[in-house]
Amino acid sequence: PETGEKNPQLPAASPENPKKRIQDDEENAGISAGYTYLGQFIDHDITFDPASSLQQQNDPNALVDFRTPRLDLDSVYGRGPDDQPYMYDGKKFRLGRPLFELDQPTKVRDLPRFADPNDPNGAKRALIGDKRNDENVIVAQLHAAMLQFHNKLVDDPAHKSATFQEVQQHVRWHYQWIVVNDFLVTICGE
Repeated sequence: PETGEKNPQLPAASPENPKKRIQDDEENAGISAGYTYLGQFIDHDITFDPASSLQQQNDPNALVDFRTPRLDLDSVYGRGPDDQPYMYDGKKFRLGRPLFELDQPTKVRDLPRFADPNDPNGAKRALIGDKRNDENVIVAQLHAAMLQFHNKLVDDPAHKSATFQEVQQHVRWHYQWIVVNDFLVTICGE
């Protein structure tokens, strides 16, 4: 069809009446929805209270934060390969199964998962530094992207002789750049 013509083969949505449209003042129409999930990923990196519960009222002054505000990706790295070796394969992260798009394999990988042999039909728990990063698909994909980025740097000839900690620092610097120069600028402005 020409520009402006409707394609009779495509479903059409009901036209919206602008006078009846409800605009939520809290909505931020200029910010992509992906920033919500990036914000959740960042939140998991800088805050964690294992005792907090939505089922109880928490005293904000009594909460202990088990994370640092340094944007150090401890939600991804956990306590490192010495304390959590099941997350690592040498200097690299273990990755999950390849993911598919329209029945075609992609380069994208799932989070590594543990299948309980005693419960073969049960949910497969992600073997990651912070289980909250597996609460929804988009945050899980952000986490998996960080794992793959780390592994890509390990394989990069420029980092071949780098230690685990040096590769980890490069990943952190990239992540911190994204937070400071993209996320915060988008959410808070210059």
